[in-house]
Amino acid sequence: MVPPAEYQRIHLVFHPNSGKGLGARRVTELETLLFSLGLRPRRLDTSKISGSALGEALGQADAVVVIGGDGLIHHVIKHLARTRTPMGIVPAGSGNDTWRMSSARTVEQTLQDVVRFLTGGIEARPVDLLELKYANQDSQTKLAIGAVSWGFEGLVNGRANELPRSLGALRYLVGLVLSLPKLQPHRTVVHSEEFDFRGQIYAASIANIRSVGGGITLFPPSGLHRWASGYLLGERKPIT
Repeated sequence: MVPPAEYQRIHLVFHPNSGKGLGARRVTELETLLFSLGLRPRRLDTSKISGSALGEALGQADAVVVIGGDGLIHHVIKHLARTRTPMGIVPAGSGNDTWRMSSARTVEQTLQDVVRFLTGGIEARPVDLLELKYANQDSQTKLAIGAVSWGFEGLVNGRANELPRSLGALRYLVGLVLSLPKLQPHRTVVHSEEFDFRGQIYAASIANIRSVGGGITLFPPSGLHRWASGYLLGERKPIT
């Protein structure tokens, strides 16, 4: 089979230790499927490549597949935003909440959807990004996909990320227990075109997904775009 002309340079981004080794296994599985169709993807192992080198490599890709979790997706998306480079997600992390926003229900279905897209069988879908500016930091705009949390929730996430990845989703529960002694309200000011808030909060999130922390549902199944834009410090920006 002759690869589609627009997807000659397919880059697979992964970390071999993500998801207790799922990253390494699933990149091999996807690579085998693509090889059987005449596609020759390039591996980008983030345990061996710097951030700047990753950005340079992604800038040369025709299509990108992230084999990992929400953290790896966050690092990749900033290089692909405002480009026309499509990005697929194969879950191999501890949370995988961003992957859950897709219609796929199993890893096998996801792998087949990635192959179908790269061979012209299905089309890509635009995804909203969160565009954020923080008053206590520089004026640089930060982009994210998934959820941005602060207050107690942000503290729990921070503690969870310090724990061994071998714990998987259990990291978030342990992080919660370790963070309880520091539970206190935080002064928060949020401003956007559609929503303003000023006051004390214990936990808050901005999101364009339904769940956080490995499937903990926090947001309604409908009206996600309104919830996302209502809490943004700026405008929603689609990947186009």
